[in-house]
Amino acid sequence: MPIDVQRLDSFSIGDDPKSVGDSLQDAIEGLTNYFAPQANKYFERYQFIEASQVSGETIDSFVTKFKKLASTCEFGDLEDRLIEQIIVRSNSQELRKKLLQEKKLNLQKVLEIARAIETANYQSNVIVDAQERLMAQIEINGKLTPMQIDTAADVTIISERVAQTIPNLVIRPSDKVLKSYTGTNIEVVGSSQVKVQYKDQEIDYKEVFEDRVGTVKNAQAVLVLKENATPRFSAPRPVPYALKTAVETEIKRLESEGSWEKVDYSDWSTPLVPIVKDNGQVRLCGDYKVTLNPQIASSTTSIAKS
Repeated sequence: MPIDVQRLDSFSIGDDPKSVGDSLQDAIEGLTNYFAPQANKYFERYQFIEASQVSGETIDSFVTKFKKLASTCEFGDLEDRLIEQIIVRSNSQELRKKLLQEKKLNLQKVLEIARAIETANYQSNVIVDAQERLMAQIEINGKLTPMQIDTAADVTIISERVAQTIPNLVIRPSDKVLKSYTGTNIEVVGSSQVKVQYKDQEIDYKEVFEDRVGTVKNAQAVLVLKENATPRFSAPRPVPYALKTAVETEIKRLESEGSWEKVDYSDWSTPLVPIVKDNGQVRLCGDYKVTLNPQIASSTTSIAKS
């Protein structure tokens, strides 16, 4: 590694050598102060003023971000500055109106009001979502049963009360561990194989449970790129030596089942990310956030709820 010898020769960590300690920490602090670029408080203040609350950012994260930005701004009264930024840069019109109605404000009161609004909005959204659930009448073993449609669910579940109304339902022991979206454990009494029918269509999931990879039928995925999109080719990341055998085995498996196809050349390439499973095998993922994702045109199509 090249070293600027002339610069180091002229380096001094204090005007009075006797006042400077001889510990490693003293040396680190001296080097940091010498080499670290001096902050321009006016530019730092510009960044502070321009920062805004992003979508999904809580008030606590919002304030923490501003405190970090303010640490190099040399403000006198930081609390008033923070309150001003919350009022001006918050993405909540409701919070802004509430704060402007208050005659006396301090940061603690602002946080209490903001947290109360966040909690109320969350609870309101939960209630609205529950009221807008998409339901369907499904025949289970010939019994018409209302079921909530949830395309993101891994399994279909019913309560014990509903299970008692299903004819010819044979419940077998199950060791499945289920969790809700919030991470709450769902107690599983058992599982059952049932005949499911929707209107005139009998639903058969035999292919889903076969020991092979299935394919999507009657549909083709399309990725729409931005007009100025250019191919990104990323160099391969080194695979840890301890994972090389498992990674090579998984690549061969994916090739043999037809999920992956070997190519000799491509304009696009994304880094491989091996994820170790509990059983010692690996799941191979691609880090598309550094290659493809920034090139995809954002979709503005909303998902219908009914």
